[in-house]
Amino acid sequence: MDLIQLILETRLGFKECNKARRFLNALLKSAKSLRKKHNLATSIGQIKSFREKFRPQLITGEGHHENKRKETASCRVKWNDVDSAFNSRIRTGVVTNLKHIEPLLFLKDCKAIFQRRILNALKKY
Repeated sequence: MDLIQLILETRLGFKECNKARRFLNALLKSAKSLRKKHNLATSIGQIKSFREKFRPQLITGEGHHENKRKETASCRVKWNDVDSAFNSRIRTGVVTNLKHIEPLLFLKDCKAIFQRRILNALKKY
C-alpha cells in the first residue's frame, strides 16, 4: 500500500469514527433504559479510542515529522471524556492505549493521567 492510499484510508477512518460518534450521541440522548445508555456510552468510548489511534497517522502522513522530545505518559495514553449515561451526575472518561504492549506500563501511565484529571477536577470545587 502506498503512502497516498494510507493517508486517504486514514482520513476516511477518522471521518467514519466522527460520524458514528455523533450518531451514537444522538441515540444516547433519547435512550430510555439505563442499560441502553450504558451500552451506548461504552460504544462511544470505544469509537473515541479508535479515533485517537488514527490521529498520529493523520499528522505524520501530512508531512509532519514526529518530535524527538522525551516521550511522556500523555503521548502513550489519551484521556477522552464521554457523555455520561447519568445526566452529568457522574463524569465518565476513557483512557486509550496508544503505544503500550506491557499492561503494567500501561497502568502506570494511566495512573499519571488519572491523577492529573482528578486533581484538576477537585480544584474546580
